[in-house]
Amino acid sequence: MFFAQNLILVEGIAEQLVIPEFASSMGYNLADSHTSIINIGGRYFNHFLKLFDTQRSEFALIKKVACITDLDPVRKNVNSTDWKKCLPILLNAQSEVYEYKQTSNLLIEEYINNDEDSFIQLFTQDKGKSSTFEYELVLKNPTCEQLVTPSVSNATEIKDLMKLLKENDPLEKFVTRLGKNKFKDEISNLITLELLEDSLNVKQNIIASRYLLSISKGEAAQELAYVINTNDKGLIKPPDYISEAISWICR
Repeated sequence: MFFAQNLILVEGIAEQLVIPEFASSMGYNLADSHTSIINIGGRYFNHFLKLFDTQRSEFALIKKVACITDLDPVRKNVNSTDWKKCLPILLNAQSEVYEYKQTSNLLIEEYINNDEDSFIQLFTQDKGKSSTFEYELVLKNPTCEQLVTPSVSNATEIKDLMKLLKENDPLEKFVTRLGKNKFKDEISNLITLELLEDSLNVKQNIIASRYLLSISKGEAAQELAYVINTNDKGLIKPPDYISEAISWICR
């Protein structure tokens, strides 16, 4: 961290493993730009940013720092105080039943609007449309069966959903193919209430949701890094916020 010229701070192992592979697929070499990727194991960015934030201290170290973080939207029952994770496809769907937050990440409000010439820049998914790296990766590559690695549960179901998307089948088929679980019940209920339309966006979000609910992050991260490295360059596209962070740090 102290001897690198540039830093990419990430929440977890997934981003730490796949970012070098995505950088390579984009034609960048992070070693050549003297960039270190630091996995801080959560959302503890502020503890580290104190070292580099020149707006907070005149003694801060001057380095380019890209913070890559997740939105992690949440919701709670209107009669409760208990916030719980919320899939993007369910956001704002039933405002009479739930209260929603497009992000539970306080860091985003603090750094997302930094000036373009600031040494610290924050990169995350689009509010209201995504939640985590894995979710956004599937939204970017919704028919890429290579993402369904050996550790992903419900593999056959997810691949079938991807095939339905390729064939532009109706939403009804997507719901029928979902296994019996709470997610299917919620989607079916929203369709019954006419709160979900038969659109490409909804179908892609169903696949991304099912994928996110079917992974073990540590195992999937190692497998994804291998898949990105060994497949044809460009076959698996990086999420936009990841490619933007790589381009900015290497500039």
